Amino acid sequence: MSINNNSVCKITHLYKKYDTKILFSDFSLDIFKGDRVGIIGKNGAGKTTLLNMIIGKTPQDKGTIVFNNKFINDKLLDIGYISQQFRFPTFFKVKDIYKLILDDLKLNNRYIKYYFYEITSVLDIETLLNKKYSKLSAGEKQKVNLFSILSYNSKLLLLDEFTSNIDIETNQKIRKFLNNNSITMLVVSHNVRDIVEICNKVLFIADGKIQKILLNHEINESSIKTLFNERR
Repeated sequence: MSINNNSVCKITHLYKKYDTKILFSDFSLDIFKGDRVGIIGKNGAGKTTLLNMIIGKTPQDKGTIVFNNKFINDKLLDIGYISQQFRFPTFFKVKDIYKLILDDLKLNNRYIKYYFYEITSVLDIETLLNKKYSKLSAGEKQKVNLFSILSYNSKLLLLDEFTSNIDIETNQKIRKFLNNNSITMLVVSHNVRDIVEICNKVLFIADGKIQKILLNHEINESSIKTLFNERR
């Protein structure tokens, strides 16, 4: 299947139903290289389900999802997914996770090496190396989870409540890092600052469809709060 060369992910006529509830009905979305798309909506609108369908974890009932010119159901490539679910065995030490990623990346490219050590610094991972994963706080675990995904500089990044439990200072560093790097991403967050400071496009979804799109200069706390108030 051929799509626009700048298209990273193309969702077409998506339909998803749970029992009697229709989550998505004829839902379509193009995500282009450099897009930082925020997905907002009421609880139960299907935001996390959408991310899970993109990575192939949850099957859609109808429609297609194409990533990098490949159908998601055929092969999943180069998508990083960050959620609140903790990822690693509790007996691991952080240095074990660090070494696994370091060995996998090999750092044989100057840019990859710079990127890796930059995210290591942003998340202050070196201070956690000797700690057991099971002994980390919720915020520290989320830092390690972020590190494990962001290190790979994926073509598409899916962020689901990615700053949950993380301190304000680190939140700011993460947002700055994401803005300074050309990362294509889809962001789900109840933290309005995440959406406002990172995204260049915001989609408000309700009743299975995109109800409103905000672009660049339209994105601010006031406009987002207005969208929620209009849908009460």
